[in-house]
Amino acid sequence: MKRKKTLEHQWLEVGGRRRGLDGRGAGELKRLQRGFEGEVEMDRFVEAYGGNGWQVYRDVWLDCGGITQIDIMIVTAGGIYVCDAKNYSGDYVYADGRWYAGGRLLNRDIFVQLKRSMEKVNDMCTRIGPDIRAEGAVVFVNEHFELEMESSVFERVVMRNRIRKYLVEIDTAAVAGRLHVDRLCRAVETYMIENPYKPPVCDAGMYSLLAKGVNCVGCGSYGVGVGYRFIHCQNCRMKEGKEKGILRMICEYGVLMHHKDLILHDIYEFLGGEVEKRYLKTILGKYFKVLSRGKYAKYSNPRQIFDYSFGHLSFFYKDVAAR
Repeated sequence: MKRKKTLEHQWLEVGGRRRGLDGRGAGELKRLQRGFEGEVEMDRFVEAYGGNGWQVYRDVWLDCGGITQIDIMIVTAGGIYVCDAKNYSGDYVYADGRWYAGGRLLNRDIFVQLKRSMEKVNDMCTRIGPDIRAEGAVVFVNEHFELEMESSVFERVVMRNRIRKYLVEIDTAAVAGRLHVDRLCRAVETYMIENPYKPPVCDAGMYSLLAKGVNCVGCGSYGVGVGYRFIHCQNCRMKEGKEKGILRMICEYGVLMHHKDLILHDIYEFLGGEVEKRYLKTILGKYFKVLSRGKYAKYSNPRQIFDYSFGHLSFFYKDVAAR
């Protein structure tokens, strides 16, 4: 399954696009985006060089003697492999248990996430069976990252130019291994949980700051023209099919207001009155499950951006890029 951004990441992205983030939110969005890009890059390596019979779990939460999040967990006949993907760039030094970047001491331990995760994973393996072994690695995926190790570490460190070799080693162990992968996966999945941390909520103060209206799928600008068949952007000249565009807007609202059901009047207000209520009602009835009917009808909120909920659909009126 292709990796998806967390609901918090989606919330911050939409909030940023709607000009509703403060400096702290913008900084957190930047951090999450950099991390996500690193995880996707590691996914590409796994897809290219992973072995047959592997089961790959992406962005999973485990509850075993405590809760932990894992970027990538690979289950094979040879064991369980935990990858903590890092998308850092620049010159780093690890010496005497401390990290330095560009000559400056960092106030964090880059290995700490893997250490915590491996404590939980090893506990899980012990509970599953005596023959189950687990191995963890911090994987630096960015080609512009340099690391000088001046002291030894317990954790395995994999640089970008060694990722392929690392995955080949995992596959070699899998070929020689005798574990039953399906059975092991079923046992591992009993320890998996949903993300226990709730994403931020768009309160009245933030909502008042948001840019209202329909935005352009190309450049993100507002003040677009909503026509009969297309949404026309005067800034970049992009044309987006109206049905797809309005569905995309409803999903944006659903992500921001993930704690609420979808209600026609709320969406009409969110879009600045730029889309007729009758058209919005048609789209809601066509694509979203009806929870209650009547004057204040409610529809199920998928709490995902358009690409995740409806990106697989094809629409009669296609987007037309600027010429």
